[in-house]
Amino acid sequence: MPVVQQTDTINNQSLREALYDAIESQRLGGEETSVIKFSPDKKTIATVDQDGQVKLWNFNNKDNKAKPLSDEPEFTDIFFSPGNGEIIATLSNDKVVHLWNKDGEELASLSQEDNVSHVELSPDGKLVATFSGEDDSIGKLWKLEEGTLKRLISTDKFNYASLGPDGKIVTYNWEEGNIKLWQFNGNELKEWNPLPSNEKFDDLSLYPSTKIIMTWNLDENTVKYWNLEGKELKFSISAKELGQDSLISDISSEGRILATFEKDEDKKVKLWYSDGTQPKTLSHDAEIAGVWFSPNNQIIATASKDTIVKLWNQEGEEISTLPSHSKPVYNVTFSQDSKIIATTSYDKTVKLWNDKGNKLRTLYPNIPVDEVHFNSDNKTVATLDENNIVKLWNIDNSDRQFLDHKAPVDSVSFSANNKLIATFSSSRGNPSAKLWNLEGKQSKLLPPEEKFDNVEFSPDGKLIVTSSSSGNNPMTQFWSVEDKKLQPLLPEGKFDYVEFSPDGKLIVTSSSSRNNPTTQLWSVEDKKLQPLLPNEKFNNVEFSPDGKLMAIFSNNDDKTTIKLWKPDKDKSPICFITLANEPFPEVKFSSNGKLMAISGSSEDKQTAKLWNLEDKESKLLLTEEKFEQVEFSPDGKLIAILSKNNDKTTIKIFSLEGEQPKFLHDTENFEQVEFSADGKLIAIFSDHEKKTGIELFKRKGMELIPLNTNDFDNEQFNEVEFSPDSELIVTSTSSWDDSWEEHKLWVVDSSDAQKPQLQPINEQFYGVVFSSDNKLIATFDGSNTVQLWNRNNEQLASIDFKDSINNLDFSPDNKKLAITSDSNTVVLWDLERRTEWKELPNKGLKELLEEGCEKVKNYLKRKKNNDKDLCDDIEKKKVR
Repeated sequence: MPVVQQTDTINNQSLREALYDAIESQRLGGEETSVIKFSPDKKTIATVDQDGQVKLWNFNNKDNKAKPLSDEPEFTDIFFSPGNGEIIATLSNDKVVHLWNKDGEELASLSQEDNVSHVELSPDGKLVATFSGEDDSIGKLWKLEEGTLKRLISTDKFNYASLGPDGKIVTYNWEEGNIKLWQFNGNELKEWNPLPSNEKFDDLSLYPSTKIIMTWNLDENTVKYWNLEGKELKFSISAKELGQDSLISDISSEGRILATFEKDEDKKVKLWYSDGTQPKTLSHDAEIAGVWFSPNNQIIATASKDTIVKLWNQEGEEISTLPSHSKPVYNVTFSQDSKIIATTSYDKTVKLWNDKGNKLRTLYPNIPVDEVHFNSDNKTVATLDENNIVKLWNIDNSDRQFLDHKAPVDSVSFSANNKLIATFSSSRGNPSAKLWNLEGKQSKLLPPEEKFDNVEFSPDGKLIVTSSSSGNNPMTQFWSVEDKKLQPLLPEGKFDYVEFSPDGKLIVTSSSSRNNPTTQLWSVEDKKLQPLLPNEKFNNVEFSPDGKLMAIFSNNDDKTTIKLWKPDKDKSPICFITLANEPFPEVKFSSNGKLMAISGSSEDKQTAKLWNLEDKESKLLLTEEKFEQVEFSPDGKLIAILSKNNDKTTIKIFSLEGEQPKFLHDTENFEQVEFSADGKLIAIFSDHEKKTGIELFKRKGMELIPLNTNDFDNEQFNEVEFSPDSELIVTSTSSWDDSWEEHKLWVVDSSDAQKPQLQPINEQFYGVVFSSDNKLIATFDGSNTVQLWNRNNEQLASIDFKDSINNLDFSPDNKKLAITSDSNTVVLWDLERRTEWKELPNKGLKELLEEGCEKVKNYLKRKKNNDKDLCDDIEKKKVR
């Protein structure tokens, strides 16, 4: 066996599909198979191999076992009765017909003397039509009764028969031009003709599933439709127009709607209504390729030759435009409940959609598909290709939920306990927010009668604050969630701003009423809000990241006072800081709460100061420095200060270890600082035209080591972001008017490598989000596609959308990915169902090969080339 290299792709695409999609579950048929038939109820697949053996396969994707129909392998064809397919007819190579039930028990047979070449069965299996001879076949009609087949209408000769529901039969005699309709009542057969006596026609078809009769008059070149009672279905299109050779038509099963288009010419499908309603036009930008009705007639699918498929309702209103295949679609198939749609394309793929037009997944047969069939429970789909191979695929779409916001969704927010999600839209200047309960299989809107503009979750996920506005009257409400219902908490107020403390036990509310602006502090106890510090008058409250301190600001004339409190102490503040003649400050705490930076601006004056809070007197630090902005590193060990002097901007970085900040580095004309999550990487950049490039440092002890950023020198960044593990960097560049945007992903080697490496992950993407456990990366691009990657730069899966994607967000537990777009629907992708993803980073190539070979073993069994032995002795392969 060949040596396998670590860098060898080894059919990466096939392995990814086998390992991470795991949707092709079984194959049957192939070169040895001469006939493949599906039962009408989609529970059974019948195959006839080259040796003439018939096998019945259970179309439920649970096992690979087939049941031989007979011990005598001599059959050439097989037929199911319409409807439930309970009766099976087999035709042997000696022209003998046998009837069987689904359990393989023989019910009856016809002798060799009948020389049968074709068989038709009625939906209940009680009537059988057989035909003898090849070119000019002679038909016979039989009744199945007590294990025998009894001949019916022995005096009439016919060459073709159609056996419809309720015992309706149509027979044809081509030589005599004789068409007869019969009614079988279970005991006898009587001639029956529901059509008017003066109706002349040369051909007739009975639609067994639609219960509709279509007649042709060849001399007048007309086509008419009738129901089984003989009432003509009068569409406003004339019978002569229907008879045009170039016109292609299809009719809904109840006979209400007729769809027509002209072959190789028309860009429109017309819907005609039998009740006289004016016809509707369904438009495409290219020639029509086909039109299909769903089984429940509620959806009409149209396809054009430019790859576009559209879904419409009965009134001709567009439901959805499906994101296109790379090549034209030539067939559309609906599941039996009309909830899943399969589009089959010349690009050798089959795509599955729900009835709203949302993509469920893509199947990769990698060969043109002739037929698509859904099984009875719609959990498995079978594709039959031109090589006579049936592939069974799992299509369970339970890994995705769809939240219909009724407006384009801009963003989502998960609660910390993963039980709730809020969706947000700013469509057409009419902002709206909706709240959903994610517990259970179906997400439920909470509460459906409430209208919100905004929703915010407390850090522990136990409380919700909602706001709504009517004109200039904002209204804020607090809620707790009990038994999947929202319970209102008092008070209800007119607040402009609400903030939770880090532990969710305190709430700050602010109102900017002109007459009486107020800020209040509330404690949350037993799902009740209690006012805290009711005698204090203040303008703002800020919490330290660890929640152990809060700064309360009060402003009186030109004097600002800051009082520091411990939230668990309500008697008196622990520290006062008084500022006179200073701009009203904003505050930032270091992560450990030991340092506090205050900054602000008033007219042309901007100030910032740094305080040490460990001493009771609150010591002022960096007194010699004049600066306007402060950024703490997440680990609290570094601080970056920004100062401006005329047109020059300076950023200085200090270490906070020790009693006094220690200067480490400064740089000019950059205006932005970004720390990695662990504080070990620092990016300094600018979003201003006067400076391009970036300075990137790795911290090693007290030393800042510059990294090689030559690849960045000619690029201007608007934003720099680090992954949660600080190993990946996202750089974002956009035009001043946001007309274009570019993102790139770089890796910083954890070793001493000095140059960030550009990653081949969807190199031109509009947005990226990292899972908090660092195992997954989600990106979306300009082609409306969301792609999911692992940390080995391997693409795991993708979802196509019909509209622009606005945002992505992982849930706090990384089990779901929320995708928002202009389609009015949020897609929640359940990542937990694909458990193999979580294991991939710990798997070696050999283990992946072993698992992949296990997945595709059924496929390899049927290969006749060298690939058949690809997985033999896999444990003997060497992996370097």
